[in-house]
Amino acid sequence: PKGPYTGPDMQMLFPAAGKWRIFFIPQKGDHVASMRLPNGNEQGFILGTYYSESNMPVDGAEGVYQIISADGENRIRLNADGTMEIEFKDSINIKSPNIAIETGNMSIKAESFNLDGSMNITGNISNDGDMTTGGKHTDGVGEHVPPMA
Repeated sequence: PKGPYTGPDMQMLFPAAGKWRIFFIPQKGDHVASMRLPNGNEQGFILGTYYSESNMPVDGAEGVYQIISADGENRIRLNADGTMEIEFKDSINIKSPNIAIETGNMSIKAESFNLDGSMNITGNISNDGDMTTGGKHTDGVGEHVPPMA
């Protein structure tokens, strides 16, 4: 039928629905393609969503894969040149018992950087600015304790 159609709840097909899952739920008003089963009733599957004149892809290019939130303010972009961009308007939380990052160079730019826990450094530390420490400090000469105020 032409125009908006509301039918019974249908199962949704996803690119991966096994132990690893990729999923999204179409929102009210999204255009979807569906396939009805030939058993005479209304059962079937939603095959996925598709672009329309009122809902065109944002910033697309050949070889670029993106996940973009409905409001367009959060995205993960895999670029054809092998780079990756992650942009979120709020916080990003990563939870894992261990995280390893291996790279040639790393730069972190932040208004404030807080580390809660122990830190082990193998290599050299360079400081261009003020550095404030508290508590014991141990270096090649020995242990240093700040004087009592």
